[in-house]
Amino acid sequence: MNRINFPLSFLLVLLILIYFHIKGFIPYDEGWFVYAGERFLHGQIPYKDFEFIYNPGGIYLSALSLFLFGKSILATRILALVVSLFSVLTIYLFSKKLKIQAAFIFLIILNFVFWGPAHINFIWPVMLSISSGLATLYFVFLALSAEDKRKTARFLFLAGLFSGVTFLFKQNFGLAIVINDLLIILFIKRFRNLRFIFYLALGVLTVVGIQLIYMLFTNSLLIYLKDFYYFMFIKIIQNHMLASGLPWEYPSPIIYKMFKIILYLIPIIISLLSLVVLLKKNKHLFFVPTLVILYYLLSIRPTTDYVHLTPLIALSFISLIVIYPLLKKGGKAIIIIFALLFLIFGIYSSLFRNYYRWNAPLVSENYFLAIPHAYILTDLGTAQNAMELVKFIDSHTKKGEPIFIYGLNPMFYLLSERDNPTRYDYYYPQVQDSNSVSDATNILRNSKVKLIFSGFPLSRNAKDQNYILNNYTEIKYMGNYFYIKR
Repeated sequence: MNRINFPLSFLLVLLILIYFHIKGFIPYDEGWFVYAGERFLHGQIPYKDFEFIYNPGGIYLSALSLFLFGKSILATRILALVVSLFSVLTIYLFSKKLKIQAAFIFLIILNFVFWGPAHINFIWPVMLSISSGLATLYFVFLALSAEDKRKTARFLFLAGLFSGVTFLFKQNFGLAIVINDLLIILFIKRFRNLRFIFYLALGVLTVVGIQLIYMLFTNSLLIYLKDFYYFMFIKIIQNHMLASGLPWEYPSPIIYKMFKIILYLIPIIISLLSLVVLLKKNKHLFFVPTLVILYYLLSIRPTTDYVHLTPLIALSFISLIVIYPLLKKGGKAIIIIFALLFLIFGIYSSLFRNYYRWNAPLVSENYFLAIPHAYILTDLGTAQNAMELVKFIDSHTKKGEPIFIYGLNPMFYLLSERDNPTRYDYYYPQVQDSNSVSDATNILRNSKVKLIFSGFPLSRNAKDQNYILNNYTEIKYMGNYFYIKR
């Protein structure tokens, strides 16, 4: 990426990102953030007015995208594209500072694109945290290279800001980056200075402090802490709500298991090997692989699946950038071959494997989702189901009337222009406690909700489902959804 080929290379990367960011329809996870952004844009307060188990940074970005580009899925994908471009630019600037060959920079960027945004192409905390994490590393590197104390302090303040932003996106990645900041202060002698420590901490506390002031002002802090404790410690850690099996626990041939185990360990292997090289040849850059290691250790469990792995693989290539100039020709050749092989696998995985695990491969998602507020491409079957669902809601309720979605498909609140009368966009019997079940049941009892739809058949064994079955009648089953009318 020199002066001659940079525009062409950037254009190619941009076109690849556009191709991926306009495809795929995820009404559950993506819909959670999109609809939360709409609720926030309409004046509702996160945690107080609607339940949310992540930190609020993704809500703010979703709301910003809806405000800037209009109410649609495409609007949030545009902002996700901007985040991806920010990550690419950060990798490029970091690599340029290290005076790395343009061809290798381009190879690493393509690996990042095909393993990261090409697999998770919407506003999602992991990708946001990776972007802010890359920015943190870049500003620490600039601080390390700065010629005077004033510039060093300024760059450390910016590194602290992006560390705080990371915590705003996701709790575990925020913890990882703060630990990495402490390691930087502890092991880089130049930064063991009260002035530099102050500026780094000031950056973190500026972001976190503004968020705390907002939560105190809106009386949402205690609700956030209560929900965080319930979901994180009770449901996830104690009750294993999101736990998945380990790669070697799934029934498959031994060769496939071995390949899968190696694949799942690739981010930690790359980072540890890079750390060993750096400790021998340039120990001041240790903070790059340690961040990847901390991200990996604090995120790979309890949900160890492909969706959580691919962003970590994408991030791990940043470790190869910092060791590349330190290697001899043989070592560089090995890294280039490895990166080429992984790029081929990444292209195959992003295009031809199931999108987001459960959906049709992106290469086959070429059908325009002709629903207002969508404007993206998906596969024909998914598009038909979504269009029929919205049409059905329109035929039984009026715009502005509340409906209730049992489960996790909040994207249809946005697409149908209906409101959720409850706090709960993520509503399952195994998720809710008795208080939230009673609260939701009372709201349904007292409100004028005419229509409920669910992703699974309801049972009289659950209090809230029993109420629904006693007061609503199942009227249709279509596209894996049950429609229930008062």
